Amino acid sequence: MAVDRYDFAIIGGGIGGAAFGKAMAERGASVLVLERTKTFADRIRGEWIAPWGVAELKELGLYDAVMERGAHELPGFTRYSGRSGTRRDIVASARPGIPAVSFFHPDAQEAILNAALAAGATVERGAVVQDVRRTPGGAVLSVRTGGGDRDVNARFVVAADGRDSTMRGSAGFEIRRSPAVRYTAGLMFEGIDIDATSAHMWINPGIGSVAYLFPHGPGVGRAFVVLGERSESLETPEGFVMECLRAGVRRDVYRAAKPIGLLATVAASDRWVDHPYHDGVALIGDAAGTSDPTWGQGIATTLRDVRLLRDALGGDDDLDRAGHAYADLHDLFWQTVLELESWATTLMLEAGPEADARRRHAMGLWKDDHSRSPDVLISGPDGYVLDEPARHRYFGED
Repeated sequence: MAVDRYDFAIIGGGIGGAAFGKAMAERGASVLVLERTKTFADRIRGEWIAPWGVAELKELGLYDAVMERGAHELPGFTRYSGRSGTRRDIVASARPGIPAVSFFHPDAQEAILNAALAAGATVERGAVVQDVRRTPGGAVLSVRTGGGDRDVNARFVVAADGRDSTMRGSAGFEIRRSPAVRYTAGLMFEGIDIDATSAHMWINPGIGSVAYLFPHGPGVGRAFVVLGERSESLETPEGFVMECLRAGVRRDVYRAAKPIGLLATVAASDRWVDHPYHDGVALIGDAAGTSDPTWGQGIATTLRDVRLLRDALGGDDDLDRAGHAYADLHDLFWQTVLELESWATTLMLEAGPEADARRRHAMGLWKDDHSRSPDVLISGPDGYVLDEPARHRYFGED
């Protein structure tokens, strides 16, 4: 059986795995990226990168590659209360000073994987990792491809195999979960009537639903609707549009629209690993943590993971120490994101008279003092301390 040797073996060649492969190949490491699929298929995943995630994309040298594959800048973010919307200029008001980006997920995956190849990484598609055995000098991966089985030696293993990561369990990481589960459905449309320079978000607290529309250009974009319980109405395009309307979307947005591509619903909740590194194995992206898709932080957190792990490994010859340093930094920003999302869910999506009164009170205070509402979801988690005093200010309980 042939044996290959690499500095880094990456399980999963999606956005996180490919981005990390590029980053380390550029620094002269020998890198193997193992991707299970031969072609990236459309699935219901995030297609928006918050400005703080776009800053990470730029830092990783991937912005141009993604934009050249059809990504679309969104300098505005419009949030609707009832039928009226308020547009925010996120370039002028968010900390990075740059637009958000929308994109077609398979195109972005291909662009970043090609960038990893161009940087010198070895990429194998249709490759399934059967087993990982730790050794004193790293790990041995048993890999199955169309050409047969072989062993791969690696000094360091990175699991970037998504929210249902098999590597996470086999490597002995304990998964933590929030009790709440929400359901996200997505569908692409052409012929939509909406401002193509802005992301759009509608919230209906009375039924706990959220609808999004991320234009990919004039007249075309991906819509999402997030519900607190699974609904049979999400099984058809007509039912999907109905749920969007219930969330508050105007009828004229979809009056001339035609659905294209995949319609699917996924169940999602906060799932994460505390300290996503041990014994030569690091988790990044959804393998390390998946947050409630209602708040759209998945791609930004994945790109942050890649950059943190790259920098930790580049600054320390002791790979084990660098892995722990990465995990410590991941936990700091991840818990900030989770905490703010939890506050937003409580304030924005709980129903009933008490919840309505709490919303009116808190958001009335925000109008006069924007610092009460930490801008984590747009500007990123850096610089925010979400302790009890911050929570009291957010809810107007101080």
